[in-house]
Amino acid sequence: MLCLTGFGRPFGLLKDSSGRLLVTDMNLHGVFRFSNNLGQIEWLGGSNDNWVSLGAVQRDQTFAQKTAVAPGRFNGPHSVCELESGLLAVLTYYTPRLFLLDRSGAARSEIGRGHLKGPATITLDSRGRLLVAEYASNSILAFEGRGAAIGCFLGGLGGGRDGFLSDASFSADQKQGAFDRPHMCREVPGGDLLVADTWNHRIQRFNSDGKWLGYFGKSAGGQPGEYCGPVAISVSPDGSVLITDWGNNRLQWFDNIGNLLSMEEGRGLSKPYDALAFEDQVVAADSENGRVLLWAR
Repeated sequence: MLCLTGFGRPFGLLKDSSGRLLVTDMNLHGVFRFSNNLGQIEWLGGSNDNWVSLGAVQRDQTFAQKTAVAPGRFNGPHSVCELESGLLAVLTYYTPRLFLLDRSGAARSEIGRGHLKGPATITLDSRGRLLVAEYASNSILAFEGRGAAIGCFLGGLGGGRDGFLSDASFSADQKQGAFDRPHMCREVPGGDLLVADTWNHRIQRFNSDGKWLGYFGKSAGGQPGEYCGPVAISVSPDGSVLITDWGNNRLQWFDNIGNLLSMEEGRGLSKPYDALAFEDQVVAADSENGRVLLWAR
């Protein structure tokens, strides 16, 4: 297992189209980017409009201060997503914003004002929609993610009603199709959407148009197949689904229809917020310990 330390509160993860690992850090208010061999590291934050080199990575040693710093350009970055032509979208929580950045890291535009209250994570689906899990509004918001209309609001999913509606905010509820502070929406092969319905302790499934199809997760708890605050979803190349089970400090593997396959325990995770599944590797943001872990599958 490889350990990258020195973070304040690592939160969101991304492997970009060039194979580089990106990590958002809530306490250090920036985005860290590692070269694809994890040998070099860059940082984007503060007042910088470009990526700044931090030099070589000293593995298992601190490369940045762990204590919280004052926000600069980003105030509590939660999530990062790659768009077409190398554009990046960075989502911030403390000051709810969605920034679109060019390849160099310079600001291109900002979208979502008037709709974002407490956004958690962002993803781009195969239809070109930016899907934002709006934690504070109990909804999944869709924005146009490409072309001249990029940033156009397409609708909100939630409240127990099918489809992406004109609403952007709903009351927390346990009924089917409603959410209690959802943390992530992720597309699976075939186009269906899975939503980490965090404080209902379940994963809900919808078709690409937002029609409710079902859910999985036995109940709140710590037994196999149960959750305590699921926060992140990753789809492996083999189609299996990796769920970050925040409150139980573990990861759980499911097949595409919600059958439990296995669990990742004993890694020393403490309040993990994101994990990525690849064919031969898992990457996890071990947030409370201020580190990112990588291990072979």
